[in-house]
Amino acid sequence: MLATAPLGAQGAQEPQESWPRRFERAVDDGERLALLAELDPGNVPDLVHELSAVLGSSRIGRPVRIQVAVRLATDGGPAAFDPLAREIHAGTAAEVRREALRVLPATGDPRAWPLVLTALDDPNLRVVAAAVLADIGDVRAVPPLRARLERFAARPGLVGPFGEALARLDPDQASEVLLPLYESGATADTVDEVVRALGACRLAGGLRARLRADFDAGSSELRARALAALVACGGLSSVSFLLGRLEARAEDRVAVVRALGDLGHEFAVDPLRRQAGTGSDAVRVAAVRALGRIDHPTARDALVDIAAQGSDPLAIATALLTLGHRDEASARTSIVGRLDDERSVLWPDEEGAPEASPARVCDAAYLAGLLLCGDEVSAPSGTVDRRARNDLRARLTDDRRPADSGDRNRQPSARSAGRGRPSVR
Repeated sequence: MLATAPLGAQGAQEPQESWPRRFERAVDDGERLALLAELDPGNVPDLVHELSAVLGSSRIGRPVRIQVAVRLATDGGPAAFDPLAREIHAGTAAEVRREALRVLPATGDPRAWPLVLTALDDPNLRVVAAAVLADIGDVRAVPPLRARLERFAARPGLVGPFGEALARLDPDQASEVLLPLYESGATADTVDEVVRALGACRLAGGLRARLRADFDAGSSELRARALAALVACGGLSSVSFLLGRLEARAEDRVAVVRALGDLGHEFAVDPLRRQAGTGSDAVRVAAVRALGRIDHPTARDALVDIAAQGSDPLAIATALLTLGHRDEASARTSIVGRLDDERSVLWPDEEGAPEASPARVCDAAYLAGLLLCGDEVSAPSGTVDRRARNDLRARLTDDRRPADSGDRNRQPSARSAGRGRPSVR
């Protein structure tokens, strides 16, 4: 006779695997993120319990553990403080510890502020801690932040973050520490950080007036730093000041043009368009590139106008590169027409080629067409063939970089201050 299971056991199911176990056994990070989304944000005790169990697991990749920390702080409330604090104090992955510290204030637990304050002395956490204290906005953090800014005045990677954090809480105190560093030029490794941090002090009393005076009357090195700091300060007042200085000093014109592009304000479009048609080669190229860093329709229209209607080969080539690298599909029709109808302006045949169209400009214009239009553009006589494209792209990297959309918010460099004249890219 066959053995039969007890009646009560018929149809019984095996115990369901726990959520932390399923999370650890998941085949990849995508599956883990899907499991993370399954957790009910309304059941806070269970959510905190499940997430706490996997936050410190070395069997789970760091990117997912960072998402676990964010979810803990976002949905766990004060109950998430203890597991996040444990990870900050005892975790083995620096990236996860930093993220746990960054999101800790979101728990709403009053213990977050003193814990973040102690993290200022942890080499792996102090930069994040400074930014988090500035986010919290408690002015009790001003004295410890100032003390560390003074201590880290010559430390690259630290003077900038601590200066910017202090500037957000007390711009006057931050400028008191940063101005002497700005005046002396700090060191080659820290001058850009100092200038950016000084820009974060934009609300400090008298700072903008001081920077404008330094640009008007300072040495070439100080003018470069003042210009970079004015760009870091941002705002329409900086744009207006620089527009008034476009014609003031010829040796600073390229730097001012570049700074206007870095500021990215639409009010600079028309003056930059005029500069693109006059002055030295360096000024014209800088003006076109500056237009490429202004994220406004009028700047794009100006670039299309230069590329499609202009007569200066150097400005045309630079505008084409800028439009091509930005992938301005809306400009395609007019640019393709220009390439097809007036090729002699961009890449003349060897016979009778004007000196104003050097081979490098021809190559630049051809690459611009490839970037913008792909194979719709055929190679002109004497221009590189398909096999040489990679080398051409490498040689023209400097021409393409200013048009990169990722560079529009890039701060100018003041390191050239030690080389005798201002050069703000």
